[in-house]
Amino acid sequence: MTGRTVREIATERGVSEGTVRSQVKALLAKLEVQSQISAVALAYSAGWTPGPTRFPPAVHSPASSHSVSPARRERGTLASKETSRRHPVG
Repeated sequence: MTGRTVREIATERGVSEGTVRSQVKALLAKLEVQSQISAVALAYSAGWTPGPTRFPPAVHSPASSHSVSPARRERGTLASKETSRRHPVG
């Protein structure tokens, strides 16, 4: 298993590097761990096994510059910018 850089993830998802860092930080806080290595160790101890590492492409709305995953677009659940900052989804 190999990791990806923040830049690689941001480019592939169509978001800023700051967004990726923010989402990683929020995930670590929810898992109550201090590092990404600790998060991986926790996942393995819970029985997680790595699957495909390719993300689905982000969908860009012509009306805005927001990147929206196909699943969120289908559900029509776009949170406000303020909510997204406090509770990243992805």
